[in-house]
Amino acid sequence: MKKQPVIINSIAALFFFTSAVMAQTSKKIYFNNSSALDATDKNYGVVRVEAGVHTVIIGTIMASGENVKGLNIQINNGFPFKLAPAQNGAILNYVGSTLNIVLQPGDKAKIDFIIPPKGPSARQVYVAGEIID
Repeated sequence: MKKQPVIINSIAALFFFTSAVMAQTSKKIYFNNSSALDATDKNYGVVRVEAGVHTVIIGTIMASGENVKGLNIQINNGFPFKLAPAQNGAILNYVGSTLNIVLQPGDKAKIDFIIPPKGPSARQVYVAGEIID
């Protein structure tokens, strides 16, 4: 048995193993954010996510609202996409746990409720995801 092919195969196997491990352990930072709890705050029922210089993946959005029309997500002040519709004055409970909304560097997302013009409403939004380096 020749030693050279065994050594070369061992080095190649070690290289592929370390490459696979490095690919699986890329830098990920997990984040979570929720809307303000005070009804007098301007960010009550609103969560903003900014990508900055890294790619951001929004994985989960949980929302609970009373006397709301729906829940929207708007990216870069574009068209608001309705995540969950509701009847006027209805209670809305929404859990989107497999969304995977990807924001490229520089993108901004705003998750908020559509509120009716009359009556008080209770709103809370929670967002979780990861920042990929």
